[in-house]
Amino acid sequence: MSNFDILSSMIQYFFGSLSLAKKKLNKFIMYFFWTFALLTLSYSLPARELSRVSVISIITAEPGEELYSTFGHSAIRIKDDLQNMDYVFNYGTFNFNTPNFYMKFARGKLPYLLSVQEYENFRIGYEYENRGLSEQVLNLTLRDKQAIFDFLMENYKPENRAYAYDFFYDNCATRIRDVFKNTLGDAIVFEDGYLPGTPTFRELINPYLKNLHWSKFGIYLALGIPADKLASPPEYMFLPDYLEQAFDKADYFRNDRRMPLVAHKNALFQSKIQPQIFQIAITPGLVFTVLFFVVALITYWEYKKDRYLLGFDVCFFSILGILGWVIFFLWFLTDHKTTAGNLNIFWASPLYFPLAFGLIIKKYAPFVRRVMLILMYIHLLIIFGWFALPQNFHPVIILILICCIIRALKINQKEKKALFPNK
Repeated sequence: MSNFDILSSMIQYFFGSLSLAKKKLNKFIMYFFWTFALLTLSYSLPARELSRVSVISIITAEPGEELYSTFGHSAIRIKDDLQNMDYVFNYGTFNFNTPNFYMKFARGKLPYLLSVQEYENFRIGYEYENRGLSEQVLNLTLRDKQAIFDFLMENYKPENRAYAYDFFYDNCATRIRDVFKNTLGDAIVFEDGYLPGTPTFRELINPYLKNLHWSKFGIYLALGIPADKLASPPEYMFLPDYLEQAFDKADYFRNDRRMPLVAHKNALFQSKIQPQIFQIAITPGLVFTVLFFVVALITYWEYKKDRYLLGFDVCFFSILGILGWVIFFLWFLTDHKTTAGNLNIFWASPLYFPLAFGLIIKKYAPFVRRVMLILMYIHLLIIFGWFALPQNFHPVIILILICCIIRALKINQKEKKALFPNK
């Protein structure tokens, strides 16, 4: 699980149902309480020599139903039957007992850890989540297996096991890529063309969000310009599925021989197909389409009746302003590289939060009107420059921008009428 997942889910829940958010949060807490209880069984492993029957493999877990498991997971398995050893080395864990845990979590300063646990305990956790597990058994000499094991053992020492997590560049999957490259060097050659085209990081994660409408909306709000940078083939491996594909197509050079890095693959656990329950999907597209028509109808009614619903604008722009402050926090007050340079801040402006309450105080109304007009022109620039912007926005943002423009025009009309009542 990543800091990025948690932060984007905060935005997702902000726009979603509170009862649904509570249900998901409870499931999240229970799952990680249970998983971390298993991880505490990890212990200081004795250094040992691997035997000739030892096996090193990469385990890839399917994506899960919850946001924190959307992109799957990767780990390294080292098995040696002669030594009665079957360990999983996992770079995707953290310590709940860390001082100031939640603040460090939110600010991207929580250290992630390499943990070690028995394979059976690891597998039980994924069976519980009904997430399939596949294994790539690697073609490695005993000498190279020992080098990898020694590297992991050194990395597992208390002074070495923590690292600064980064969703795109330093996570549970990229760490595994780097273990093999740092240990074996040029003995492993990854094929650059294992994924066609030159996708951006955002394009790489989009297929995982296809049916997760609110998750996609939240993630698009949280991610900044770095997500629209073109990814190189080695960088694709931040996603466990692409790490698996890269290892499938990689070559291994030893003893003047060239061979596939992956000797064979095993299905460790097959997920069970769950019955589909029909339900009406309340998507961002539906919600913001309804919002657009509500704004249009309210504004039309105000013009016809010569009225102004102050409370509506206070609520509407307060919500936008609060969202803007969340984006500001993620950009400027955290270590999350992926949430920096977030152009969403130009439509969900933090200025909206104080401006909304400025509408209530009469003496500030002219100032509020002028700032609202400036923001309206910025919104128009976003719409007309939509395809030229260096960052991709979620499509429903168009509807929000139009709603902001409609209400800004209404506020301008109201204030001009107050200043020039005879016109």
